[in-house]
Amino acid sequence: MKWAKLDGIASEEHLLYKVLMWIIAPYSNRPVDHFLKRVLVAEKGFGGDPGWEIEYSEDVVVGHGFRVWADKEISCLDEEELIYDSETFYKALRETLEAYSVAHPSYRQEISEIIRLYGLDLI
Repeated sequence: MKWAKLDGIASEEHLLYKVLMWIIAPYSNRPVDHFLKRVLVAEKGFGGDPGWEIEYSEDVVVGHGFRVWADKEISCLDEEELIYDSETFYKALRETLEAYSVAHPSYRQEISEIIRLYGLDLI
């Protein structure tokens, strides 16, 4: 994966990767995981502009996963809402962080720490 590109990503995962790119990109000199920690630790869900949400979901039938939503008019994707299992979510998260690190080397150390902090290095 390359930062800000969906080339090589399975079409059913485009929504996930696009929203992760919106959530990871640092804004206003905030830490890279500023929004991410709200999804993974604090509130177990978060949303923002440009019209996206990620929410942790526990379902007896499906298991643990994440509901991902993005406004179709903004994302330009066919799917507006999908649920991804935890394995798919965390794999996509790590790949997205690593792609950001390559595209923006000044964040490499911070991203390495985020990957370790959230246990993404074990995936």
